[in-house]
Amino acid sequence: MKKISVIFVLLFSIFFFTTQTDAAGSSQLLIINKKINTLAYYDGGKLVKTFKVATGRSRDLTPEGNFRIVNKIVNRPYYTGNIPGGDPRNPLGNRWMGLEARGTYGTTYGIHGNANESSIGKYVSSGCVRMHNEEIRWLYDKIQMYTPVIITYSDSSFDAIAKANGYSVSTNGWVLANGKWYFYSNGVAQKGWLSQGGTWYFLDNSGVMKTGWVLNNGKWYFLEKSGAMKTGWLLTGGKWYFLEKSGAMKTGWLSNSGKWYYLETSGAMKTGWLKTGNEWYYLDAGGAMKTGWISLSGKWYYLESSGAMKTGWLDKAGKKYFLTGSGAMATGWLKMDGKWYYLYTSGEMAAKTTINGYILGEDGVWVQVDYVALGDSLAAGITPDGKKDLGYPDYIANNFKKSYDLLDFANFGVSGYKTADLIEQLKKADVQKEIKAATHITLDIGANDLLPVLQTNPAQAPEVIGTVAANLNTILSTIDQLNPKVKVYVMGYYNPFLHYPQEQQAPLLPLLEGLNGQIKAQAIQHGDTFVPTEKVIAVNFKEYLPVPESIHLSLTGYQALAGEFWKVMK
Repeated sequence: MKKISVIFVLLFSIFFFTTQTDAAGSSQLLIINKKINTLAYYDGGKLVKTFKVATGRSRDLTPEGNFRIVNKIVNRPYYTGNIPGGDPRNPLGNRWMGLEARGTYGTTYGIHGNANESSIGKYVSSGCVRMHNEEIRWLYDKIQMYTPVIITYSDSSFDAIAKANGYSVSTNGWVLANGKWYFYSNGVAQKGWLSQGGTWYFLDNSGVMKTGWVLNNGKWYFLEKSGAMKTGWLLTGGKWYFLEKSGAMKTGWLSNSGKWYYLETSGAMKTGWLKTGNEWYYLDAGGAMKTGWISLSGKWYYLESSGAMKTGWLDKAGKKYFLTGSGAMATGWLKMDGKWYYLYTSGEMAAKTTINGYILGEDGVWVQVDYVALGDSLAAGITPDGKKDLGYPDYIANNFKKSYDLLDFANFGVSGYKTADLIEQLKKADVQKEIKAATHITLDIGANDLLPVLQTNPAQAPEVIGTVAANLNTILSTIDQLNPKVKVYVMGYYNPFLHYPQEQQAPLLPLLEGLNGQIKAQAIQHGDTFVPTEKVIAVNFKEYLPVPESIHLSLTGYQALAGEFWKVMK
């Protein structure tokens, strides 16, 4: 009996001292604050992690005070409900850490899992402390036997609670509390920007590590789920943003990897059309600014090397295009600054060609004509019966209308005009104005100088022809001074005596040829074009000169005359 007693005392002593050694040597501490239903796990004097928990339905059910973990059980049965361990219905979950509390030794009060995850954070238990099953499994593997446990109902911080209970703690580094991360330095929660391991974090005024968008000193930053400050491209909420090396969100133009992008004032990357600084730009689906030709909704646009949308004329690879005010490439007929152009379906401007009968010049312009007619009754359109009708200039004007852009047509022909009359006419302001603007001038003058002499005193004809030549020189010189670039066409007269017998015509024809010879000489001298009409009228003179006593043509005669002009004018 004495031997048995000695052995019992020895075993009790070993158990007693072993227990005291485990508790004393432990660097771990658990604090449960029922006021916020949160469990804090300390190791080595530092707060490691916090967890939400469920406690008693009333404050008195979960004991308060200093306790310790006295047993750890995996899949403890729920004896009250006769539910085996590991059963999903077991309200203890699959981990149990028993507390020595209120005279019990880990059998009544404990920290355990649950069969109802939604109960965590609430006051629902009969006295135990419930945790999420995943979290209790994590903590179970860390906690040593006889780890001290403080249960309280307090407004103090966990560090303050630990120190008030005689534990020396000094939290440094990251701490997860109530699902939020904090960073401590010598027990003090840090605020503002924090650099750790080459990564920047931001902690708000409560010390909570921020994630997502943060506005600081007027600039926006983005913190990832890990809290790390983001730099470079960011896709969030279906939109792209760019964070500079400083982390600040970029707005406005951005050059990145050889491409230009535009970030709106919200920071969102712009796509599609953009107007900024009175210029339009186009950003593709990837946000990159486009240059050169682009096709959108069936229309072509051109973006310059700066990205700005081009409007107006564009010279590209030796071809000309026109971009409208909307930037869309024009096709078909286009009127610009009073001039007509034609753009093929490719957008290329047509030049030096004919489109649907309309003549386009080398500059692409539908050739514009400002036509002035000067002369006597033939220009005025006097018919054989002495009435005024269409003269040859009217038919020339109609021809211009068919293929050219006829801006103006002014007919200053006056019946009976001689060369001297025309010289005086050229002094008039309205006539000079028209000549200065003209592109083409037709002229018939001199017949009225010669014909009266032929009828009364043919011997004076050579002198009159000389006067005509001199006056014609004055007329053409005046035109040259008023408009050096105008094209002038000077008519040679037809034989108006075709109804006369040959013997009557014979002495007149040399004089008529002399007149035409001087007219032609003056035209050539001034770089103008001489238009002979003798042959065309002679071919059908009975139709063209239906009244033998009249030198004036029929309408078909004037048309024939206009045809001779048109051969050289078109």
